Amino acid sequence: TGVAAVHCLEGAPVWEWTDGSDWAPPLLEHALRRSDTVKPGRPRDNCSEPILFLLEYGSGLQGACYILNGHLSDRGFAARVEGVADPVSTQVYAQNVRPFGHHAGTVHYIEELVLTGTAAWPPQRTLLTTGTLEALMDSSYEGNVRLETPHLKVAYDPPPGSRFQGEPPPLEDEVPL
Repeated sequence: TGVAAVHCLEGAPVWEWTDGSDWAPPLLEHALRRSDTVKPGRPRDNCSEPILFLLEYGSGLQGACYILNGHLSDRGFAARVEGVADPVSTQVYAQNVRPFGHHAGTVHYIEELVLTGTAAWPPQRTLLTTGTLEALMDSSYEGNVRLETPHLKVAYDPPPGSRFQGEPPPLEDEVPL
């Protein structure tokens, strides 16, 4: 259904918005429980420069993406799913040392595109991700204002099947970056 509006918050307004939300705190907590790198204590005590990306989709769905450097260094996701009592959550794996195996799936799909001439996902997906990030950067630059994004009223149906990277990550190099 596309992205109707975005808003980037930085610093203390991140916690002010969070404290006023009924849905974000429990989802943030669920996502943080999946982390292997979360520090003891509260995010607001460990993260001196929090950033929050707020997304409003055309369907009415709302999303929040926290950047909490200093509190954790991995990534997680949590959501409420219709018909499921408790939130669902997962850790998003990233291999932060060479050979950066989390990019292997992307490389695989680039190779498939070159070999077959068929993209693994619709170009609308790339438009939405890059356009949304661009709008969030504009929100930050313009003083952390909410921005309507009519140019991101782009709908698409995802292709059938999973794009999950199911193979184990390659072994880490012995020499860190």
